[in-house]
Amino acid sequence: MYPYTFVQWILFFYCYCFLGWCIESSIVSFKQKRLVNRGFLHGPMLPIYGSGAIMVLICTIPVKEHVLLVYFFGMIGATLLEYITGYAMEKILKVRYWDYSNRFMNLNGHICFVSSLFWGVLSIFMTYVVHGNVEKIILEIPKNIAFGIVVVITIVFGVDFYDSIKSALDLANLLKQVQKMRLELAVLATILKEDTVDNLKEKSVFLLENMKERSSEILDTIKEKIPEEFNHQEILEQLQTIQGKRVTEIAKRMKALQSEKAEMLKHIGTKGINFLHKYPRANSISLKGTFEEVKVTIEEKLKEKNKRREEK
Repeated sequence: MYPYTFVQWILFFYCYCFLGWCIESSIVSFKQKRLVNRGFLHGPMLPIYGSGAIMVLICTIPVKEHVLLVYFFGMIGATLLEYITGYAMEKILKVRYWDYSNRFMNLNGHICFVSSLFWGVLSIFMTYVVHGNVEKIILEIPKNIAFGIVVVITIVFGVDFYDSIKSALDLANLLKQVQKMRLELAVLATILKEDTVDNLKEKSVFLLENMKERSSEILDTIKEKIPEEFNHQEILEQLQTIQGKRVTEIAKRMKALQSEKAEMLKHIGTKGINFLHKYPRANSISLKGTFEEVKVTIEEKLKEKNKRREEK
């Protein structure tokens, strides 16, 4: 049913990763009127396209004699892969690298109706037009040479994938750290505004003694001043840790936090700028406000970089 060896499957994967990168980068570069190295990796490969192509082949080879089945099987397989990949990346990396939230009939922003239709059309195009030529080239490569090519590409791909994952995890860690600082700053700002030196300790005792019974009531009084994206339980935990501090101590802590956050954002560096180049429409649902703040910082760095380039 599947007339390919394991090495040939791997070559198909790498080939479609590269073809996907060529198509995606060309389209985005044309739209933005500048060269864009599109994709999660640094090199000319888009794993989502390679994985999608392999999924389509696995789903459609048994029914390739029937065009409608190729369309629907390919559409279902690729859509399922897109959803799983988008969901996993957001959970692990805290960022949505694509988002269909504003599209018609979307599911959690990871897939949508139009995208699924596109996958079906692409399945037919790949099965009956593209794959025959790709198959012919790869099947003509001698086994020993094919194995050597796979080994070399896999090593390069592995190094690139590791470095790209590390960069993405560094960004996710930065977002979480900035989010934590924003949370503490929001809580401190609320207390500093509402409390005076005289009643701060009194309110602290009240909160600690009635935390379980009055937690929902307390949250109602401050939720308008603290962004909704923050977890309410985390807010209560922050309140517990800072109750009883003097106003001057709170102000000092806020200043230190603001300086620490500014310093952290200052060192986003080239990788952050490259990220914005590749994914200008990326966002984060769970860390929305924090992601926007980081994104603004990256945009400012990008403007500075372009300005220096123009001056030269």
